[in-house]
Amino acid sequence: MKRTLLTLISLLLLVSSSFSIGKMYPEDQYEAFPVTVNTGAFEFGISYYRNNTVAFFRTDPSVKSMNDKDLSQTRISIYTAKIKDGNLVDAEVCQELMDLGVSGSFAYDQNEDKIYFSKYNSRRRVYQLFESYYKNGQWSPAQPVKIQGMTPMRLNTSAIVNANWDYIQRGASIVQPSLGKDGNRIYFASNVRGGEGGTDIWYTDYDVTSDSWMQPVNLGNKVNTSGSEQYPFVVGDSVLYYVSGQGSGFSLHAARIKGNEVMATEVMNKLFNDGSRNNYNLITDEKSIFFVSDRGDQKDDIFSLRKLIPPSTPHQIVFNEPAPLKEIIEFEHVLFLFDFDRYSLGPQFMAEIDQLVDNMRQFPGQRFVIAGHTDSRGSDAYNDRLSLRRAKTVQELLIQKGISRDDLVLKAYGKRKLLIEDAQTEEEHAQNRRVEVTFFTEE
Repeated sequence: MKRTLLTLISLLLLVSSSFSIGKMYPEDQYEAFPVTVNTGAFEFGISYYRNNTVAFFRTDPSVKSMNDKDLSQTRISIYTAKIKDGNLVDAEVCQELMDLGVSGSFAYDQNEDKIYFSKYNSRRRVYQLFESYYKNGQWSPAQPVKIQGMTPMRLNTSAIVNANWDYIQRGASIVQPSLGKDGNRIYFASNVRGGEGGTDIWYTDYDVTSDSWMQPVNLGNKVNTSGSEQYPFVVGDSVLYYVSGQGSGFSLHAARIKGNEVMATEVMNKLFNDGSRNNYNLITDEKSIFFVSDRGDQKDDIFSLRKLIPPSTPHQIVFNEPAPLKEIIEFEHVLFLFDFDRYSLGPQFMAEIDQLVDNMRQFPGQRFVIAGHTDSRGSDAYNDRLSLRRAKTVQELLIQKGISRDDLVLKAYGKRKLLIEDAQTEEEHAQNRRVEVTFFTEE
């Protein structure tokens, strides 16, 4: 990677997997595209931030390489951009984050309106973890996060606890925090002693008794290697995205986690790892997905994914009957992944609605079935009602586009026709939350 942990830039996560986001984004149905806010400079270090925005870092246009010897904070600015239809638009300088001294990707706790971030300690020459609350329209002064064994002062804990780690290990940094366990766990990257290689993924849990964070725990050798692992990002406490690699390049990986144990890991598919030297810093909230890559112009840029529009010609099956030759046309559209316990659709699905309407209009006089489905969670009665609401949502959108209500038949299957019967992760559950549109046939 063009940056190491001990440089500023390091402050700043899928081959298709049965448990990772790769299953939601098949290579033959999606493509990666550079977001609108990219420029000729380097864009990197992305994090979700307040008010439906993403924060990122951008170098001065004069910077030609991330390894410039004179690369300093004065030549890097922090920006925010609005999330719109899976893209990032309207970038503007974020002075409030720059004033905090934020270095690299950070963790924003939306429920607490609180931020965890790394900041350089020039006296100790390490990056330490800080926190700040958003109060009265501004961020409070940054305070060091108290982590047992990683603070410069002795904590109010037992002598055994204090003896297990140095109070702060010289040369050890904590960077790239990510929140789990409803804000009670912080995953981070560090080169602290006791790891598997150069930089490892660790986590620390909040201890109410001491009002501090407990001794960090290494995530283990299923994730960490003799190389460097960085940029942890956890989703639903079940999937952790991260970057792993050596000096020759870094790639995005996914790990299934259960409690404190890593169950399995996989490399992410070619949408995310396209063969470029570096692909890293993936963030996703199921409504959007972004990552950083140096593909294309060899400069780090921010990328997202968009769905490929399939050909509008329906699949046709022709077979012989005694007389005459009869053509049978199949029509099936599986569309619209809904959020858990929701039946509304966001504007990002309107292009699919338009495509569906175009296909339906090729069959004047034909009636269609709109079938709603849910995931496996919840009672049968509740899911039947929810799946009907989802079908009605699509019905109303089609009517608004000019399709006759008389040509639309609603069906609600609840959780009786799951695509993934043993769904475990949120990504797998999402595949079951859908609406299918097919030809209506008399039963």
